Amino acid sequence: MTQTATKVLTSSQLLTPTSEHTRGRMKFFDFVKAYGFIIPENGGPDIHIAGRVLSDAGFIRCPPGTPIEVWFNTDRKGRVAVKVAPLGEE
Repeated sequence: MTQTATKVLTSSQLLTPTSEHTRGRMKFFDFVKAYGFIIPENGGPDIHIAGRVLSDAGFIRCPPGTPIEVWFNTDRKGRVAVKVAPLGEE
């Protein structure tokens, strides 16, 4: 019998009714390490973003300054992006 690994997502990784929403700009993203940060336009701490969240949204690249719409949860480590969408230049 073949076993497959299943990753269990924590509540900070899921879009929920309590998820917050804001706009911001990409601070940086390291595709090799598969993580980065978003600077929210309304201030506050940066939002951590995992590579999975960017790839799920269809991003192939995301240079610093890219405008982004982001939904995030806050856990004991801080703000964590669970969904993003591209924004056009305003």
